[in-house]
Amino acid sequence: MKNTVYRKLKTKIISGELLPGSILVEREISDEYGLSRTPIREILWKLTSDGLLSKEYSKGYMVRKISLEEIFNIFQSREGIEGIAARLACQKGDAEFFANINKIKERIQEIDIEK
Repeated sequence: MKNTVYRKLKTKIISGELLPGSILVEREISDEYGLSRTPIREILWKLTSDGLLSKEYSKGYMVRKISLEEIFNIFQSREGIEGIAARLACQKGDAEFFANINKIKERIQEIDIEK
């Protein structure tokens, strides 16, 4: 359950459902998800260490504002990781893997034609 709540909160932050500057209060989250405050505190601490929240001692946890530089760095890192992952997948892929890749490619072409 704790991992589920962590993923839900992380998704809400990343999707923008929880806007930068939003305050998250342990008690309210505990009530909403039916977990005691200790696991909620651990979840909020993990989101803080992930860089998504900051601890506001008088208020609770606040959704961080992410700078353009941080966004650029994230995309740059992702670009590098995805390139490596694609290369490794091609090196280690079997016939079934390449058949699935071809199906995906064909579906993308169909969608492109539909537009």
